[in-house]
Amino acid sequence: MRLFMESTNSLIAVFNKEGRYEYASPSHERLLGFSSDELLGASGFDFIHPQEIDHLTNILARGLAGEIDRIYGLKYRSLDKNGQVHYIEGNFDSIRDNQGNLKNIVFVGDDITSLKQSEEALGREKEKFRILVEAFPLGVLLVDDTGRIVYINSGFSEIFGYTANNVATEEEWYAAAFPDFEYRQQILESWKERGTVGTRESAFNHKYTVTCKDGAAKTILIFRIPLESGERLLVCQDITRQESIEAQFMHAQKMESIGRLASGIAHDFNNLLTTIIGNADFALMDLKKEDPSYEVIREIKDAADRASNLTRQLLAFSRKQSRHPEILNLNMKIRETEKMLKRLIGENIKLELMLSPGLKMVNMDPGQVEQIIMNLAVNARDAMPEGGRLIIQTINVELNEDDHVSPVELIPGEYVLFSMSDNGTGIPRDIQEQVFEPFFTTKEKGKGTGLGLSTVYGIVKQNQGNILIYSEPGKGTTVKIFLPVDTKHISKGGNDSGKEVSLYGTETILLTEDEDRVRKIVEMMLKRYGYNVIAAANGQEAIHLFKTTGKPVKLLLTDMIMPGINGLELAKTLREMRPELKVLCMSGYTDSALYEGIRDEGFAFLNKPFAPKVLVGKIRELLDE
Repeated sequence: MRLFMESTNSLIAVFNKEGRYEYASPSHERLLGFSSDELLGASGFDFIHPQEIDHLTNILARGLAGEIDRIYGLKYRSLDKNGQVHYIEGNFDSIRDNQGNLKNIVFVGDDITSLKQSEEALGREKEKFRILVEAFPLGVLLVDDTGRIVYINSGFSEIFGYTANNVATEEEWYAAAFPDFEYRQQILESWKERGTVGTRESAFNHKYTVTCKDGAAKTILIFRIPLESGERLLVCQDITRQESIEAQFMHAQKMESIGRLASGIAHDFNNLLTTIIGNADFALMDLKKEDPSYEVIREIKDAADRASNLTRQLLAFSRKQSRHPEILNLNMKIRETEKMLKRLIGENIKLELMLSPGLKMVNMDPGQVEQIIMNLAVNARDAMPEGGRLIIQTINVELNEDDHVSPVELIPGEYVLFSMSDNGTGIPRDIQEQVFEPFFTTKEKGKGTGLGLSTVYGIVKQNQGNILIYSEPGKGTTVKIFLPVDTKHISKGGNDSGKEVSLYGTETILLTEDEDRVRKIVEMMLKRYGYNVIAAANGQEAIHLFKTTGKPVKLLLTDMIMPGINGLELAKTLREMRPELKVLCMSGYTDSALYEGIRDEGFAFLNKPFAPKVLVGKIRELLDE
């Protein structure tokens, strides 16, 4: 026994009933630095951490009173010879005489300082891990080998709405997240077919559509990682917003491509229509109404005018429509169109205006605003053949980066939100992405061109706004349009003088047009009204004729898109030679950037196609200024 007590690493001590050492094993010196001789007769309380004394004194008092005989697994802090703290764990037992009086206390214990330090370090690491996982922007779910959920982080609860109190097992969560039985079985079977635990193939991710606690559907990327312990770790990333952004980006790219195509077609088509409308007008001028050919030519003219209107709508969709912006209050514009709207939608549809007071100003072409209101109202009317409600609402909004409003298109800032809602038939989900495409329509043949919403789309995009559509079959449709608030004043465009202009004149006009047919018909228009015309097929020829002609050129009429020197460059060059030269630019390709350049230079502009009276009226107005 002596050899055992002297060689053991455990602390062995015998105390008298006052708590003083009667025996201390040599291990005290190895572990705490005190020799047996130093401890004999000393009070055990002299080496106890001050914060532990009251607790151990109370235990000793209870032992003296006979309330307790032994204590197992008592943990307390002790001080070594250098004053360093040690953690001790041990058993106390009492030795009593025949009368039950306490004679000695025997202690056998161990220094667990290293273990305690390891536990504390592990606890700190676990707390770090817990904080990290809780702050993780992903959802984390840990399932043990029996299928019981042992951990759900806050990210998981935020994505799905479920907590540990809602779902207890992996099977319960699968049933809630994938309510469709066949879809759920397909997912579970695909997971079973994966590789064995620990292999690269066993950890995989896939995109799934899940149902959240509130019934919302989300697109989730799930990383499923089997562990060596038999547990399974599921890490979930909500990519619903990312998928929406990608879909919007792809849709924007598609619409941009369609827009470019529409713009190119409209440009060439406008040149053809200029020739058709011009010749038709000349023919009608020379024919009497009773002439059999008069009505035929009139039909040609009407068809060309309708085609011209279609090209204007295509240009609006492709954002190439010329604009004459003004500082506008949408509330006032809506009020101006209220009577016309009521006549348009009919008596069986109730019009309700919810216009926010203090609405901020926008910078838009008033005609484009009317196009938006009328096109949306017509669509709403057609969706309510039996009658219903049409609600127009305006409000100021401020968007930030976290708003789920087409982040591809809109930058954070102040916007005016214009919305139009109806309780009509609605639009099926599978075709909602197509409603802005030109010539797409769900109306019966002959009831619509499919350019209404595409025109609105183009106008909104041209004005740096965004349009969103919300609809459910049988419940109605809401169209929301975000328009940027005006931050700088732009003077009102257009000629508001109301001045009557004569159509005839004798001045010399330099006509520059690369399309032969268009050049010829425009030359005929001008000569018909008495003007002297010098015609050029390109910019270089125009400069040469301008320099060499013996007649003073009063006005330059030029196409904008020409090979070599374009119309804007030509006009600027001739203006430098003769500052008083009047300039009228014309184009069937009315890019807003091109129009801005024309306006900045102080030149006038005319859209193709045009009738002879419109052209010569504009020319006469410029020459008489």
